[in-house]
Amino acid sequence: MLTAVVAVTGSAQSPFAFLYGLIVLEAALGLASRGTFLTAVAASVLLLAVTFVQGQLAQSASALAAQVAAIIAMGLLAWR
Repeated sequence: MLTAVVAVTGSAQSPFAFLYGLIVLEAALGLASRGTFLTAVAASVLLLAVTFVQGQLAQSASALAAQVAAIIAMGLLAWR
């Protein structure tokens, strides 16, 4: 659902892209470490896929890299 909203509102530059991080934080509260890390990887892959499919990979590379790094960092921080 979030991926569809992000796709419609501008992919990596969407004002809703930060919600991927909240999904990872929620996973950290309810899942084991492996589940949280897998959630972070899945969120990153979905964000990358939306950006790639819309052809905005080159245009928003720096914003995308920062968001993916933050998502993965949250997943790694949850790793116990």
